[in-house]
Amino acid sequence: MDQTTPDINPINQNLLTRVLGYLKSHKKLILVILAIIFLFIVLGFTIFQSFKDRLFPAKTPSGQMSQNLSQNPSTPAIMQIQSSKETFSLNEKVSIKVIATSKGEAVRAFDALIEYDPEFLSLTNKKSPTKEEFQYYGSNTGSLLQVTAVQKPEINSDQIFDNTPLFEFEFTTKKTGKTTFKIIYAPNATNESNLINKESKDILGNATGKEIEIR
Repeated sequence: MDQTTPDINPINQNLLTRVLGYLKSHKKLILVILAIIFLFIVLGFTIFQSFKDRLFPAKTPSGQMSQNLSQNPSTPAIMQIQSSKETFSLNEKVSIKVIATSKGEAVRAFDALIEYDPEFLSLTNKKSPTKEEFQYYGSNTGSLLQVTAVQKPEINSDQIFDNTPLFEFEFTTKKTGKTTFKIIYAPNATNESNLINKESKDILGNATGKEIEIR
């Protein structure tokens, strides 16, 4: 029995011929369309990657989170002025002490600028520095005290301040009324009061002066 191969349907054959002919005659247009589609795919993938971290934030291990918190304490380092009392008499000695807390960070240097009113007070005594591990430098304009201290090169141990006295001055009262010892400070301004850590970063986050009354 003879086997015969069935003929291709003339309609399908004509359609295939037309499609192939169209593709050949519009080859450039088709390539442009494919290139545009490819660019849209690449652009969409890029946009998705850029927003992926915001839409699906990665989970931070609890151990790593606690370590980051310890390295970046929420409570800032502080510098403040203390006095023996709040109220003084005329011609009485006023002793003020500048103290600092560095919240666990080692301090390599610091600056303290203390503003006072010469109409109410006169500087009478500069007491010995309280931190022997630092080399001190200072100046007085008559209304502004500036103290700079740098850790001595031979001192290798970390200097961590915890309510630590930095220096002390003595004044004499001249006029009755209220007056304030002010710490000149602005965040991230290294030319004002600061606490500099081992990475040369200012960690001081708060500074508090002291108001007294002279009667």
